[in-house]
Amino acid sequence: MASSADDTPGIGALDNGPEGIDPGAGRAANRQQIRGSSLLLVGRMIGLGLDFVAQVLIVRYLEKTEYGAFALALSIVALGATACLLGLERTVGRFAPIYQERGDIGRMWGTIVVIVATVATLGLAVVLGVYAFHGVLGGVVQNEVALSILLIMIVLSPLQALDSVLIALFATFGSARSIFFRRYVFAPILQLSIVVVLIATGSGVHLLALGYVAAAAAGIAIYTVVLLRLLERQGLLRQFDRATLRLPVREIFAFSLPLLTTDVVFVLRSSLTVILLEVLRTTEEVADYRAVLPLAVQTLFVSTSFRFIFTPGASRLYAREDWHALNDLYWRTATWIALLSFPLFALCVAFGEPVAVLLFGEPYRAAGTVLSILCIGYYINGATGFNSLILRVFGRVRFMVGVDVLTAGISLMATVLLISRFGAIGAAIGTTMSFLTQKALYQWGLKTQTTVLAIDPNYVRPYVSIVVGVFVTLLLAVAFRPPIALAFVLVGVVSLTILGINRQALQIMDTYPELGRFKLMRRIFGDQSTP
Repeated sequence: MASSADDTPGIGALDNGPEGIDPGAGRAANRQQIRGSSLLLVGRMIGLGLDFVAQVLIVRYLEKTEYGAFALALSIVALGATACLLGLERTVGRFAPIYQERGDIGRMWGTIVVIVATVATLGLAVVLGVYAFHGVLGGVVQNEVALSILLIMIVLSPLQALDSVLIALFATFGSARSIFFRRYVFAPILQLSIVVVLIATGSGVHLLALGYVAAAAAGIAIYTVVLLRLLERQGLLRQFDRATLRLPVREIFAFSLPLLTTDVVFVLRSSLTVILLEVLRTTEEVADYRAVLPLAVQTLFVSTSFRFIFTPGASRLYAREDWHALNDLYWRTATWIALLSFPLFALCVAFGEPVAVLLFGEPYRAAGTVLSILCIGYYINGATGFNSLILRVFGRVRFMVGVDVLTAGISLMATVLLISRFGAIGAAIGTTMSFLTQKALYQWGLKTQTTVLAIDPNYVRPYVSIVVGVFVTLLLAVAFRPPIALAFVLVGVVSLTILGINRQALQIMDTYPELGRFKLMRRIFGDQSTP
């Protein structure tokens, strides 16, 4: 039985956990975790390419003001999806695997029932609310095109919320392969296909909005069936019994509702920032910010790939009280994220303006500075690891609420002032400030609230080399202003150098022992011991 959230041993220092824990078992679990996450990383790269092609096509196809209206509607839809979720997609990743690990199948199924029913009910309420009060929304948004698009796309709010729950369930009960296909192959291909067809036929922005809704609905329908078949193969569907079903409503909402403050901070960085730009500045500045935001977010593409199966894996180690393996999982995962995300981060920070012009055209030259600033915040958020997920696994809800309320208050005031004065660039500065504040406080929380080390000396070297690498790239960019083709080469050389210096920190041969069959792989990665 795992310790409660209030009596977890070893806070601030590593502890091997209770006697009888097999260190080899924890290491094997972490190796499997990284392997699965690596598959998702490959999938994320595929999905990134497909999503990004769709994004570039849309930005180039629509007029700048028209794209600004479309982006504004998407931001309000994302706000609605957050309201539907109530943080429950994170909750299922914590409670379901713990209940399953303890053999409490009744509460495991009860967790799923409560979460799916809540998200579906709130989704219906959001859709009906928007239609009922669209006149009020029109007074706030004051953009007729955006409002008409929103009335089509608001159905995406519950669909996106249910999709997030489905992905969390796949991460809990399925495999990395199931998430790989659903998240990174099928959905992006379907969305890109719709975009290409609509552009080829000269369709307007409203049909584009309708196509987004159709793609999301098709994905939900197909993968609900796939998930049910997965549960049937594992025998879990046969264990669903109303007589033994237990609905842990109090536990679920006592955990998830306080963590809505985390969603408030997220909304402030994304949807609310776009809405504030529309209200305080212009639709063109909305377009500048929103055009490069997806590219900045992609500095998290490695982090996003690893995130799906991190919480279930960490929760199982927590349930076993294997503190050493939990610390190793955190820092190994963070190191993989930091090193593999570096190339895109360095490219966008050092060469933001030429990248924006290359992708979106001359009208978006000013967006290059926005891109560079945003990438700093998003990269630091991913490269410092999943400290918020660890705090959730340990049940440190009160601490997280305090951090999130403080971050949200400071960020909201700063963002309003910065947007009023500097427009889209101010919005980017506010977003990055929000990331830095929250992550610093969460990292301090690792030291004081969990058994995971806030700074593991074994993993300092990769981060030092990353800081040096990005400064070298910036200096070369300012000094020589190379053309964009040469910039790609420059970033590639710096990235490979950093990866080579830190190849042992990734423990590639330990994670993928099958590579040891190849002499070249053994020569490149060597005999790597555990850091």
